[in-house]
Amino acid sequence: MDSFLDRRLFLGSALAAGTLPVVGSARSASSAAGQASIRFLNLNELLRSWDRAKKNHSELDAKLKARTDALKQKAGDLEKKSKEAQQFPVPTEASRKLERDVQLGVHELEFDRNELKREGREEQLRLLLSEYQEIQETASRWAKQNQVDVVVAIIDEDPSDQDLAARYQRAVDRPVLWHAPELNVTAEILKLLQAGAPK
Repeated sequence: MDSFLDRRLFLGSALAAGTLPVVGSARSASSAAGQASIRFLNLNELLRSWDRAKKNHSELDAKLKARTDALKQKAGDLEKKSKEAQQFPVPTEASRKLERDVQLGVHELEFDRNELKREGREEQLRLLLSEYQEIQETASRWAKQNQVDVVVAIIDEDPSDQDLAARYQRAVDRPVLWHAPELNVTAEILKLLQAGAPK
């Protein structure tokens, strides 16, 4: 999940270049000084803590597992047929038909496995995009209500990730190296997401 969201931050190069200084929360004071008030939210923390997102991903996992289990059952059936075909002492029409059925089944099984991988990735991306959009809209509403000029999405690092090259790439691509903890508004945005979109 992290790799998908890493490059989809709320801001572009202006913040990355440091052209927007971080100051207090009141727009009137910051605007008078010609500076923008900025807050940060942690995307991974939101997705880990947001009940509806957890439920959506759990349901998707269960759906994909059911389809995977069905393919495993199909593979088991093909193995039985293959063993059955090998039991004939000499090739017969029945054994040849079984072998043809097994070969056809193996090709279909491989196709179905590839399709499941593709559809699973696509459904996960579609789900993440939908959640990201809702987070963005919620952060936008919160910022307007609280007179904050900019909300920046950050990604926390997963120390258990063994892919050092990917971790390094995420690190060098990260536009925010540090922010004051009091500027983190993740908990406030999460509270709004848990409550659901306003009617």
